[in-house]
Amino acid sequence: MKNEHLIELAESARAIGALAEDEQTFTRAVKAFEAHDREAFRGALEQRRLRPHCQRICFWLCIWRCVRVVRLICQEVPTAPPTPAEIVELSKLLQPLRDNADLLKRLLDAMDRGDTQSLATIARDLKIQRFCFFVFLWICMLRCRKFCVTVCTGTRLEPEEDPLGEIRDWLDGLAAVARDEATLTKAFDAVRKQDVKGFRAVLQGVRVLRLCIILCRFFCYWNCFRLCFIVCREFPRVDIEIPQLREFALALTRLGRDEGALKRLNEAFVREDPGAWGTVIEELKLSRFCYYVCQWICYTRCELYCWIFCPPGCLTTFRYIGGYNILTGINAATGLTTDSRAFYESIRLNGILCKQHGGGPAEYRFEYMELPGGSWTAVPTDWIVRTVIGQWQSTVPAPPDDVKPYAVKGTAPNDMVAALTADGWVQVPQESNVNDAGGNFAPNGNLLILDTTKMASWPNIAITAHAGQSTTPPAEGEDKFFGLRLQVRRVGMPATEVTAGICANLAIYNTHYDDVIHKGSWAPQEVDNQLAVVMVDVEEIGTGCAKITNALTIKYTAAHPNLGAVSITMDGPGGPYPAALTDDAAATATDKFGTASVGVNVANLDKCAYLVKMSATILLTTGETVPTDVLDEVAFCK
Repeated sequence: MKNEHLIELAESARAIGALAEDEQTFTRAVKAFEAHDREAFRGALEQRRLRPHCQRICFWLCIWRCVRVVRLICQEVPTAPPTPAEIVELSKLLQPLRDNADLLKRLLDAMDRGDTQSLATIARDLKIQRFCFFVFLWICMLRCRKFCVTVCTGTRLEPEEDPLGEIRDWLDGLAAVARDEATLTKAFDAVRKQDVKGFRAVLQGVRVLRLCIILCRFFCYWNCFRLCFIVCREFPRVDIEIPQLREFALALTRLGRDEGALKRLNEAFVREDPGAWGTVIEELKLSRFCYYVCQWICYTRCELYCWIFCPPGCLTTFRYIGGYNILTGINAATGLTTDSRAFYESIRLNGILCKQHGGGPAEYRFEYMELPGGSWTAVPTDWIVRTVIGQWQSTVPAPPDDVKPYAVKGTAPNDMVAALTADGWVQVPQESNVNDAGGNFAPNGNLLILDTTKMASWPNIAITAHAGQSTTPPAEGEDKFFGLRLQVRRVGMPATEVTAGICANLAIYNTHYDDVIHKGSWAPQEVDNQLAVVMVDVEEIGTGCAKITNALTIKYTAAHPNLGAVSITMDGPGGPYPAALTDDAAATATDKFGTASVGVNVANLDKCAYLVKMSATILLTTGETVPTDVLDEVAFCK
């Protein structure tokens, strides 16, 4: 299956069904869950070798428990999901809960205990009876999720720093977004349409982006509440006890093994098609459990997509090429750096590298687009140069610490080698304990070193000109332009993939020049593979040995598509003498040629040897270094 959401559902369904195959173990697990007995719950799963699926099973049980609890609290069964206008109203009704810490604590304690009488009283006091199902099902799911994370990750049972914090964050965020119906609707529609940028923009606009994850879960829950009314038409009116819950679990086994049915069910859900949904549910004998199935599918989607909407803690980002910020240091119109340089040779793509993405191990790759009119394509692995992305360290078996570079395209045993797939995905190392033999990986921000010479064909250009002449034809060459972007996802899960930085336009030039004549007529040398064309000569020396008398005509040529400053000086008695360059009328900024004079009476120069030196700056960079100036020289005697 291409849809990772379906893969997650299938694995979850099979794990739930596997637990239900043994009636005694299933019953023991459910009772331990109801009693908040962490050890007993984990022990039951361990007996069936299902500990790796702990959260999947626990989250599924949360749906069952919370529906039961809410049915006992709320007298009015909802007949429709709340509208945006009603959520705005609800936000105002809940404000006393935000302002009264004692009331909020009483609510959460009652929810954790399943004290339905106290919860019903609080609902009346807040005047939210008609929102009772909606509010308390949401709060119950939040609390139950926290329980599951604690149970299944083995988190130590220590007092929470702020046990009310999660609900308070939700109330704060909801109050900000629900100040007006239009803003609330934008946020809801963005989650419903899986518009990550749109959702984050709404939160940024009301300055609650820091509450992204809790608000995403709320809006996704609201959408689930809406969708489950559409496909199932009503809220459950009868509790299901443990024997019926086991029937439900066993029926999910059939769903987990039937890829086609699961796909059709998901498609009906996404299309909001109750007819198609009902057909599949009936085939699988899950009609009695319609609402639970819907909430389970939607909850699983929410868990996945909210990690994408709101990456936790650390967000892998492509931000620099060498030391140039791709947003502020490179001109998007020209592809050149802000100091007018094109890139060449190998460039270091860097920024922030995180171990996790979308709730699991991260992987990333770069993609390029040739401009104009190209399409995004994965950077081939043979364009990648060994890249040290961090350091690995372990104190085991004993200090002194063992430290090694962690490298993409590294070589063992001197390097720890990051996995690189054939299609260019770098799997971020996950080692995280320096006191374990596995060690710890500490990223350094490097993402990839890219050999730009392989991004296009850069044949050398043969030069036929001499100093003082234009290099064209042939042309001196042109920059080529590319886009670069970083894609990040959870390992092997395309649905979690996001773009994490784009350089929209990057100028690159790697062409060299052959048959360039250096040292003029004095000691002519034809040299190849030159970074730029730089040639100087003195007209009066003829074929090389003639002495000058009272005239000195310096001829020069400098050519490169990224040509910088060009200068000529003359060394000798009384010097150095700076030369004034006069470009030919046909010269251009990238093909400079003409004559230069030193501004002295040549007849008055001492009879001696002189050296004319030419220098040209070439505006290229790797992002960190620039090439040395390209030089030429010619000697003469007077």
